[in-house]
Amino acid sequence: MLFAKIFDKKRNKIFRIVLCFFLVLIIFQGALLSGCSRISSPPPVKVPGENCGEETLPESMNEKETKELTSVALYFSDEDTAYLVKEEREISDTEKDPKVFALEALIEGPTNSVLERTIPTDVKLLDISVVDGIALVNFSEELQSSHWGGSTGEILTVYSIVNTLSQFPQIEQIKILINGEEVETLAGHMELNKPLEPDFGLVKQ
Repeated sequence: MLFAKIFDKKRNKIFRIVLCFFLVLIIFQGALLSGCSRISSPPPVKVPGENCGEETLPESMNEKETKELTSVALYFSDEDTAYLVKEEREISDTEKDPKVFALEALIEGPTNSVLERTIPTDVKLLDISVVDGIALVNFSEELQSSHWGGSTGEILTVYSIVNTLSQFPQIEQIKILINGEEVETLAGHMELNKPLEPDFGLVKQ
């Protein structure tokens, strides 16, 4: 019995020593990890030219996408009524849409005395809109009823309008309307039931 009690005491003592050892080890590891977590990493190096996560607008959005036109190109008939000739016209009304200004100037006729008009004098521009790159140009009925006829005359009238409007970047094709309606032709020679692209082969060089 005495031997058993002595053994139990020794076993308990050994158990306490082992337990204390593990407790000290756990406390030491905790302190070590805590000390490591307080060590701060060096600040990141800022590379010149980088945005550092800040969102910036593209340069193109900080500037105007299109420059204001100061003049427009108009196309009138030559004196032989065979070709179109370009005439530059300064935009005098900066409040007006340049497309409207160009068409109204085309209706007014050329300032160059050797050129001829391509649109009858009593024609009125009713409106113009651009949808998916197609300009819908609406004229009064006089564009058809007052036209002087002839196949070449009709072609020059149509392409004086089409070529003039094609200078605007947002316009790829042009469709001519009369009083808001589609027409098959102006004078019986040229089909107008579909949008047209410019033809600069008609322009005298």
